[in-house]
Amino acid sequence: MRGVGFQNLVKILVEVGQFASKSKFEVTDILSHPTTISKNISRLHDKYKLQLINICEKLTSYCIIVDQWTETHTALRYVTDDFQLFTFILGCFPYNAASHSTQHLCEFVNKVLAEYNPVLGTTKFVVTDNEAKMLAAFREQCCRIGCADHYLNKQSQHAFQSEKKHSNRSTFEAGGCELAQTVFGHVKKIVSFVRHSHKQQKLPRELQNYSETRFAGAIIMVDIFREMYQNLPEVLINSNAMENYNAIEKDLLDDICNFLEPFQDVINALSKDRQLCLHQKLTNQPQSSNSYQEIENYLNTDYSDIPHNDDDLDDIDILSFWQEHRHTFSQLAKLAKLAKIICAMPASNTIVERLFSAAKNRTVSISSTATVSSEESTCTAPKLTCIDVEEEKLKKNLPLSNTPDQGRKKASTPIDDRNSLRLCKKYRTKSSQILSSELMLSNGKHLSARTVRRRLLDMSYKSYQAKKKPLRTFAHKKQRFLFAREHQYWSQEWNNII
Repeated sequence: MRGVGFQNLVKILVEVGQFASKSKFEVTDILSHPTTISKNISRLHDKYKLQLINICEKLTSYCIIVDQWTETHTALRYVTDDFQLFTFILGCFPYNAASHSTQHLCEFVNKVLAEYNPVLGTTKFVVTDNEAKMLAAFREQCCRIGCADHYLNKQSQHAFQSEKKHSNRSTFEAGGCELAQTVFGHVKKIVSFVRHSHKQQKLPRELQNYSETRFAGAIIMVDIFREMYQNLPEVLINSNAMENYNAIEKDLLDDICNFLEPFQDVINALSKDRQLCLHQKLTNQPQSSNSYQEIENYLNTDYSDIPHNDDDLDDIDILSFWQEHRHTFSQLAKLAKLAKIICAMPASNTIVERLFSAAKNRTVSISSTATVSSEESTCTAPKLTCIDVEEEKLKKNLPLSNTPDQGRKKASTPIDDRNSLRLCKKYRTKSSQILSSELMLSNGKHLSARTVRRRLLDMSYKSYQAKKKPLRTFAHKKQRFLFAREHQYWSQEWNNII
């Protein structure tokens, strides 16, 4: 709308519409600001929301994906009767519950889902990480499935940061990744220096800081650093970060990046939101009993030599298979219903994580086909202020009351205040800093000089600062010099007078 050509076009159109009128006007007066939101947005939102509610009312199996980080996004994911996968974003909902406890989190999720009619139950599945609050929140209402990307991210995080690892539940042993952790530490310091010293513009590509809350954060940081490795010396010259750069072995850095490439590929494969990916996630299964182990080993060796092409596996459409064969056998019809539920489950909760840059409020994200995927982080985000809470009480006509034990406790007790006053009367010319030291020596109570001054002021004992001598200006110095030069031999003159 700011373009001159567009304004000229609008002016011509308006002049044609008002051909009979010859009055002059400015086109900028009738054009909206470029950032103005269309008036039809609310109408379109209400229209499509009703359509989505009608779809949700007819669903028998679905997956809810919830993620609580810096905002709340909710996505709905389900498979239709003809085995077509659909994913909808229900919305971004500000987290306005009283607290982030398990009970309030469950109530908030159920409240959001109630608007679209889905209800959590024992037949619904939840994809979540291992955060204690989320485990407790979705332990009884539904069936929980771990987020695959979260597990992979934790593995790389422990490899680069943990000095010890669990050999079992009660004992630890050395991590065994000292070389990789040393390289990772040097890379992290260099990246932090470049970004904080405003030298990023000298590089052809922006370095990426490490973040524990970002999936594959370590992989991304190290990989971009390797790409910019040859361009860094001119940026780091004459700085302490050059020592970290010289301590990095390029061959070891390449080996680490090459080793981490499959991790990034797996995370990308498990983060698809428009394709099935749960079947790519394999869980560790215990070994069979001894009675069946020989049969299992025989079958595994028997079919392991059959030639196959791995590229053909990518072309297999699981939903199309069930759509074609659901009526072939009677048992497949029952399995097809179960497959429709399972295929709706994502392998990770990254469907809603990609939307986190939109809003900056504390929220919980939900996505739908029968799974709730959730995550809690300590990222800074604004919560409800005291004014917001009081406004809600006024709207609901609730009584307002003062919270007990408000404010921070005083650093001194009444006994400490009396001791400070006693020392002040004893040493009236001493400063508050000296009084603070005397109080520390007398009873071991440490109070700052400012606190001592405030306590004495509360007891009507004001402090006075000694008046400083007047400042000698250049004129004063000049007059003193002239007087000294005139009376240079004053002792001899005084003898003559006598």
